Amino acid sequence: MITGAEDTIHDMGEVLSAFDRAREPKRIEILPYDELGLSIEPGLGESMRFSAEWFDARLRRGKLFQPSPSAQEVKERDLQPELRRS
Repeated sequence: MITGAEDTIHDMGEVLSAFDRAREPKRIEILPYDELGLSIEPGLGESMRFSAEWFDARLRRGKLFQPSPSAQEVKERDLQPELRRS
C-alpha cells in the first residue's frame, strides 16, 4: 500500500486500518506527498519503484503458482473426506 502523508482525501486512520486488515504479504509506504503528488514526479516515480519492487519479489521471484486440483483429481485422490457420504 502506498499513500501520501499529506493526502487530504484519504484519512490516514482509515488507511492504516485497511492496512492492518490486509493479509500478508503486505507492505506500506507513506511518502511525503499529497494525493496529487503521487500522480506527478517525483512522487509518481517513487511510488512506481516501490510497486515494482514489491511485485517483482512476489510475482517474478516468488513461489510458482500451484493451481488447485481439478474436480476429478479431488475425487480420485479423495482430497475432501469431509464431503464423503456416510
